[in-house]
Amino acid sequence: IWVGGGAREADMSTELLELARSLNAPVITTAEGKGAIPEDDPHSLGCFTYAHGPGYLALPQADVILVVGSRLHLAPKVPWAIQPHQKLIQIDADPEEVGRNYPTTVGINSDGRLGVEALLAELGGKTTSEWTDSEMSSIRQESSQRIREMAPMQVEIIETLRREMDDDAIMVAGTTDIGYWSHLAFPSLKPRSYLTSSYFATLGYAFPTALGAKVGNPNRQVVATSGDGGFGYCSSELATAVQEGINVVTVVFNNELLGASHIEQQNRLGGRVIGTRLHNPDFAQLAEVYGAMGVKLGSHQELGDALRTAFRAERPVVIEVPIPNLTPPFQIPPPTVEGISA
Repeated sequence: IWVGGGAREADMSTELLELARSLNAPVITTAEGKGAIPEDDPHSLGCFTYAHGPGYLALPQADVILVVGSRLHLAPKVPWAIQPHQKLIQIDADPEEVGRNYPTTVGINSDGRLGVEALLAELGGKTTSEWTDSEMSSIRQESSQRIREMAPMQVEIIETLRREMDDDAIMVAGTTDIGYWSHLAFPSLKPRSYLTSSYFATLGYAFPTALGAKVGNPNRQVVATSGDGGFGYCSSELATAVQEGINVVTVVFNNELLGASHIEQQNRLGGRVIGTRLHNPDFAQLAEVYGAMGVKLGSHQELGDALRTAFRAERPVVIEVPIPNLTPPFQIPPPTVEGISA
């Protein structure tokens, strides 16, 4: 079961879980679909973005893929998404999206929740999947171990964020290395608890989006992760946050670079870089000048204590975390998996 952002917007977590359990089928999501079902559920294989999540290992084993609320915009462009021999059933509320980006075996124009409810009624509790719980568990463990080996510091940071945040806290994953890896390593446990600009990769997205999320959900924790470059786009909105009492926690990961672009330039231009080295302010001091709380860490290992302090504060908080330039997942070749054609 392939779940996109449309399923999240349809508030159909209960129906998706019932379908997954009825079919005993794994559920994979796009970055926009994270949280459509709790990612600690045994049927969840999390987000498969960047060809490194557990869904990347599971997709080739599927005879049939049921897509709910996803436009499949990546399917024709990446060889690992859908294989020609696989049958594709697509449910989408927009008739223009059904079969638009990838040919379907069966296309269903329906609200996602109503469509899944109709499928459940037809199934009548029958289970036909050959997936086993041990297979799904093994895939999760294998993928988790590989991600941990590829990105140990990123995973340590993301695990700290998850541990300190409430289960229903809203994570706004910015266009930064920690944001990219969060798609794969941050378990989203509740519906509508993970926001991302996803494939738009919009610099400056996280902080202002977090302000809106907090206004709409004043009783939930809201955390934005941003790079130094991204936060620079919109740091003046600290004035809005302080003036309006919008108490979000923003974690700025500072490598003094536009990191992913810097790596691309080094790889493609023989080490010649243009415009990717940044001259930054002290972000913690900047927050204090606006009247927010600013916390500057000496190491990412201090993040847990800083988050606990931030959640107790009754004002907006900026936590500046120094990090080296780290490699994003889309710049790491995917593993070879049987059944995926080049």
